Amino acid sequence: MAMVTSWNIFAESPELLAAVAASAGLESAGRFVACARLLGASAREVLPSLGQRLRHFIVVGGEGSNGASRASCEFLSFSSSSSWRPLASSQARRAGCAAAVLDGSLYLVGGDGSDFQTLSTVERLESPQGGRGDLTSPGAVWKSLPPMSARRAECGAAAVAGALYVVGGRDVDGAPLASVERYRPSAGIWEAVPPMDTVRSGCATIACCGLLCVAGGFGPSEKALDEVCCFDPTLGMLWKALPWMRSPRARSAAVAIGSRFCITGGLTDFDSPLTSAEYLDLPTGAAWEELPSLRVSRWGHVAVQLAGSICVLGGFGCLVAQSGDAANENSE
Repeated sequence: MAMVTSWNIFAESPELLAAVAASAGLESAGRFVACARLLGASAREVLPSLGQRLRHFIVVGGEGSNGASRASCEFLSFSSSSSWRPLASSQARRAGCAAAVLDGSLYLVGGDGSDFQTLSTVERLESPQGGRGDLTSPGAVWKSLPPMSARRAECGAAAVAGALYVVGGRDVDGAPLASVERYRPSAGIWEAVPPMDTVRSGCATIACCGLLCVAGGFGPSEKALDEVCCFDPTLGMLWKALPWMRSPRARSAAVAIGSRFCITGGLTDFDSPLTSAEYLDLPTGAAWEELPSLRVSRWGHVAVQLAGSICVLGGFGCLVAQSGDAANENSE
């Protein structure tokens, strides 16, 4: 895509091309133009397929207005429909579960099941076309995977460096966890990862800049945390502290926009839902900056990135009323 832009600059500015020829030589300039044309044509062929990977929102599980956990799954297609459509239900009902996409498959881990028992089970939504196929096609199915070593609800999950990481959460007794484990599809087993420095449930978890990033959550005293940390799989030993957020948050939602670690909504305690949002630019790592506030307060929601914007869906607007609308907040 960058090469297409570069070629357009030369096409619209012949004097710039002449300057390149004068500096590098006519033959070198000619070779550059030929290369730019070739790569530009290749980029135009690839761009539609890249767009296909951004066609759908998929939502699965969660808690209904009656407090019961759900197994239903639905998706919103931007290319063919403006309404949500059903997908195959997950094998288990799950509220407070975590999900992540790895190698084209959707992984669903933990949560509270239909009998309100905390789960260690894991399942994966697979396309009939394989890892890079369409997860919304009629033949997509959920398959059981080896369970985690610990039962977890309100945990976080993210895919980093070819592995699925699951962090924190609360155990069967409701106690927050610091433990972390990861699943490598090539090995088909779960393995322990160094634990976080702080126990966390309801933490926001994403992959950003090759790092596993975790923010907020409820800590050991059931108070919302403003602490943030990250794990580098290439180093693999220690968690690193990042700058604290502007506000303590639990049950918030995170999304990566380029190098920005963005956090939306959440709870400061058990009766104070938030509309505020903020971000940390990981390469600079200086301090969290304020983002425009959400239109309504939300916790227990989800957030995804779409074309440089943050899309926020569902969640609760207070402790008793469920928010079923969706808002679109621009990351800038």
